[in-house]
Amino acid sequence: MEFEKYKLSEVNKTNPPVFRYRKHIRRLKSPFLRGPIPLDWLQKAMKLGGTAISVGIILWYYTGLKKLLVFKIGIQDIARLIGRSWLTAKRGLIALERQGLITITRHKGRKHLIEIREIDPGSLEPGSEVAESENEARESI
Repeated sequence: MEFEKYKLSEVNKTNPPVFRYRKHIRRLKSPFLRGPIPLDWLQKAMKLGGTAISVGIILWYYTGLKKLLVFKIGIQDIARLIGRSWLTAKRGLIALERQGLITITRHKGRKHLIEIREIDPGSLEPGSEVAESENEARESI
């Protein structure tokens, strides 16, 4: 019969199978934080308190998404991601701006233009007046 040439035993003798191993890449299903994030920047934000570090991490998350240090984001977007009110998110942004970690360009009725600034590695001072900047941020709202 004409099907004899298609038998597996005959095909394997003439053309041995070639095995190619592919490196299996695992895709993450949930959002992740992309680095590197400067440790000095994080330490300076940690001194400001919980809200500021939460907002700072969200800003670094957006930096990883956009692959830019300058991007537009709304306060409501930040509030939704940190699970707090928009007022708390605004307070965190103001505290980060006063500490010199970010620069905010405000436009009425539009999203803010935020730039994450690089800081000098030696600019961390032990005993700086971080509590005062947090209180000033609360009073300015």
